[in-house]
Amino acid sequence: PALEVAAASDPDINAYWRAVAERRKAGMRTFVERLAELRALLPGLTVQRATDVMFVVNSHEVFLGLTRDSGWLVTDFKRWLYVALTQQLLDSTLLGSPAAATAGLSFHEETGADLADH
Repeated sequence: PALEVAAASDPDINAYWRAVAERRKAGMRTFVERLAELRALLPGLTVQRATDVMFVVNSHEVFLGLTRDSGWLVTDFKRWLYVALTQQLLDSTLLGSPAAATAGLSFHEETGADLADH
């Protein structure tokens, strides 16, 4: 929020913040393009649309809204983000067990929670 307020009143801060967002989105696009090469995206989902979804769902605003403002634990956010992005981006016919796919990831090991519960 403070950066957004500053960006609204200072063109240099605004330009910096926009550049940060553009680099984040470009990195996400590279990842999504690889998923498309592997034919792992949902049928009919374009690289652009998948990038947009990933960029918004994995944004600072969503993270802060769920953790700081709504009291979620970071591990709960990580688990939700994994499920949300998997459901929104990936072809479910190619997915195996969520528990197997997340073995070794912090939110899975720290909580031991079943992803189907979230």
